[in-house]
Amino acid sequence: MRASARSVAGAAVVVLTAAAPVTSAHAGSPDLRTVTARYTLAGGAAGGAGLPTALVAPSSPVASHGNEDRVRVSAADATGGPTAIEIDYTPAGATQQRSIVVCGSSGWLPVQPGSSVRPTPLAGRCPDGRVSVPTQGTISITFHRAVSYDAAVPAKRWAVIIGIRSYAAPTEPTYGGAGDANAVRSALLHAGWLPDHILDIRDHAATASAIERAMTWLVQHSGPDTFTLFHYSGHVCIQSRGPCGAHHTYLWSTDNRFIPETAVGASLSKLRGHAWVDIAGCEAGAFNVRISSKTRLFTASSQPGRTSYEEPSWHESVWAGLTWDQAYLQGAATGGAAYRATIGQMVAYGVRNTPLMTEGAQAGTQHPYTAGGSKNWALSAPPG
Repeated sequence: MRASARSVAGAAVVVLTAAAPVTSAHAGSPDLRTVTARYTLAGGAAGGAGLPTALVAPSSPVASHGNEDRVRVSAADATGGPTAIEIDYTPAGATQQRSIVVCGSSGWLPVQPGSSVRPTPLAGRCPDGRVSVPTQGTISITFHRAVSYDAAVPAKRWAVIIGIRSYAAPTEPTYGGAGDANAVRSALLHAGWLPDHILDIRDHAATASAIERAMTWLVQHSGPDTFTLFHYSGHVCIQSRGPCGAHHTYLWSTDNRFIPETAVGASLSKLRGHAWVDIAGCEAGAFNVRISSKTRLFTASSQPGRTSYEEPSWHESVWAGLTWDQAYLQGAATGGAAYRATIGQMVAYGVRNTPLMTEGAQAGTQHPYTAGGSKNWALSAPPG
């Protein structure tokens, strides 16, 4: 796997610490994913004398998925004797490689989503003093899933994206409606979502009737094994801020009509399978009317009755700009590794940084609202 030799005895710096064994995980469990590779001879030796290696697979490091939190590496040699293994580990977004040498099996080690793991069998002495003389055998790299579910394949993912910048007169435009929608669409496409499974409604097409039809469309395409996304970015109306009725919070369509939170909840609470409902607009938290659950994540740019802000220089709202653009597309939530963040990391980044950006704003600091779902879901491998 590499040309340079490695020393077994006394040279490795242990930077990964063993986690407690996962007692619920077992062979064949949906909580586990195993990648195996065969080798002949060793890939390195004590004393600097390198030996040839024929590690068939993986020929490149194996990456942990977005919902995987631990890894275990083990070797089974034809001699039945102990095999020293160097495990090279590169956390997501990092450039510096870390290494650990183990004998036979590593036990469970913590990993970040999107990190790379590369094992190499070594000849020499194990850290415990036993002699390692690999001849031929198999190395197994087993990842543990933080949550147990089968990933929804792209054909089982459906999304509605609504982004409104331009409104019919006399309503003023938004700064970020279109930019938010662009970021969401780009994120989904990078994560493997199919373009013809995304209903993208912009500006003057986003009438009240079109929004209502889109919610119905999404519900109809949901099922027990699907993952669905509903994203809205645009104005939200309450009586004190706009020409809408009292006692409700409304999605404000491009044709200056209003959809109350009760109607939004009545529709989107029917989403089957797993779902994420994300709303960027003032008072957005009020739209969580029976939507959030263990299988439905609800996120909103602000608490009920509170203001949400936009960042004109980004052409995006503060919430979507942080959560979708910076956290996921730019990799800010994963140390610079673009397209690697889990949904939980995306949301946590937005929740953490939105108040920092808006502290001292005239209408008060913006605090996002989240409920339901799981922090371990990932856009690239969403539950299904």
